Amino acid sequence: YNPSTRPAWSTFWALPLSYSCRNVWYRFLYHRIPHRVRLYEWERAPLPSCSICHHPTESTDHFMFSCPVKLAVWQQVHHEHLCAEASITSLVFHHLLTSLRSPHVRSTSDLCIIAATLESIWSFIFNDTPFATDIVLALVAQIIHQHKQESFLAPGIPHSPPPFFSIGPL
Repeated sequence: YNPSTRPAWSTFWALPLSYSCRNVWYRFLYHRIPHRVRLYEWERAPLPSCSICHHPTESTDHFMFSCPVKLAVWQQVHHEHLCAEASITSLVFHHLLTSLRSPHVRSTSDLCIIAATLESIWSFIFNDTPFATDIVLALVAQIIHQHKQESFLAPGIPHSPPPFFSIGPL
């Protein structure tokens, strides 16, 4: 990785990430993502091109967020869950995933939203299922919801409102 954008390791290890998401993010940091160019070099893929948009070379950045279809997912998640006013590019995502810092990320919850997106995109690629933007966005929303519910458990906050009991006459 680029030493000038060293990740905040304590932040990275403290994030409540699933194993698969942490694995992908860690591989990204150390340039070990098995994208199509690498798989082609290892004779594990028939072509080095992107299987989603058919770009001739699927690099790490293309695999993670520069593919126009994946970038649309990242931008939609950014618009809905992070900062609706600002536009965001693949370069910003690269910097964010590398350093865990960005003006677009204000809290650990925001990093978990990024992680949910990363995990959703990764799962479609490596589960060998067709990549559908709507399904990926639904999976991101599901993971975000699950994270919010789990975050309530830690401090003992009930995940649903308590039942309403009436003492008066019926």
